[in-house]
Amino acid sequence: GAESALSCGDMRGYAECKSFKLSRGSTSGVNRILRVIRISEGSLTASLVHPREVFRPAIQEAAARILFVHNHPSGDPAPSQEDVEITRRLVQTGKIVGIQALDHVIIGAHTYFSFADQGLLEGADAALERGR
Repeated sequence: GAESALSCGDMRGYAECKSFKLSRGSTSGVNRILRVIRISEGSLTASLVHPREVFRPAIQEAAARILFVHNHPSGDPAPSQEDVEITRRLVQTGKIVGIQALDHVIIGAHTYFSFADQGLLEGADAALERGR
């Protein structure tokens, strides 16, 4: 889950962001973050992000794994329906291009939500497999 890929202390800087930020970390076999890239910055209520922009740098760097992180300026890290949908699309895109999605972490005020820890990353994966 999120704790194995990124410690909560490492995420503190993201909680202070007032915009949506989706970060990409290509990782080695030990799930050490090698690089963080800002993909999108939105308004207080929304951000447009497309899997094409998210995966472009990961493909260019031949990343094997990817971690998605963004914040909710409201302080509530509960995922919105849009968060669930983009996570499903990102997991699907990762499977197509051969880059494993480790997690999608949403940062709130002094807390976070991890799709992997909640079993929702695998759920997105399972929904994709059922759709084939």
